[in-house]
Amino acid sequence: LIPPPPPLVCRGGRGGACGMGDDEKSESSKQPAPPCAGQGQLVLREERSFLMGCGRELCLKIAGATSGGTYGCRATGQVVWETSLALGRVLEHHPSFGEAFFCGRRVVELGAGCSAVPGQVAAVLGAAEVVVTDLPEELPGLQATITENWPAEARTTISAEVLDWTACSDAEIRRLASADVILSADGLFEETWELLKALCLRLVEKNPQLVLVMANTNRKAVHRFKRHVAHALQCESVQHNSLSPLSDVVWIVTPAS
Repeated sequence: LIPPPPPLVCRGGRGGACGMGDDEKSESSKQPAPPCAGQGQLVLREERSFLMGCGRELCLKIAGATSGGTYGCRATGQVVWETSLALGRVLEHHPSFGEAFFCGRRVVELGAGCSAVPGQVAAVLGAAEVVVTDLPEELPGLQATITENWPAEARTTISAEVLDWTACSDAEIRRLASADVILSADGLFEETWELLKALCLRLVEKNPQLVLVMANTNRKAVHRFKRHVAHALQCESVQHNSLSPLSDVVWIVTPAS
């Protein structure tokens, strides 16, 4: 039997801790972001820890530059999203994944935000190389999380880089296609499903062995994506007891046979 999901522990600014399950939100996560304090200043808003079933605890630094970026002062990359946590649990506990799946593989996470939970879980499970990516304004918080969890000697395994997956250059496509696994949590929205479709088709054209593992909450966008890639890609649904009602669309995308 697959073990139940581990709790998410929220650590507030004073060092307090509170258990947090899939359906429970911490009070600190409901509070609005502080006002912008200055151009480019890195602000640590709070810390959380993601406890893996193997006992490894990942510190998630919810931080970012206060210059705002694409979505204002509290950018989407400066929030720990439930879908990212759900995907991390699936990657560890579902029989389709785990150490046997990741060992020795090269992994890239798209839109990792400040937490990069799926990418970090892949690194713990034995991936040979993990690159977690996001927009330039999200990189300071993302790098802070990586630095906290991975000592310098381990950063040859996991690193953070800037990448806008919605507008990849040919060179970026070639590099992404050299990976074995692409991870994405909540990359599909009404505004982005066509962009992700185009990216996936370009990637598997260059690397037919590439596996894309995605978790998303926007069912309408997921349906459209699947329908428009059916001629070239096979989408295999995955179910797991760690998935909340809002985060239960996880699937593996591979080239159609």
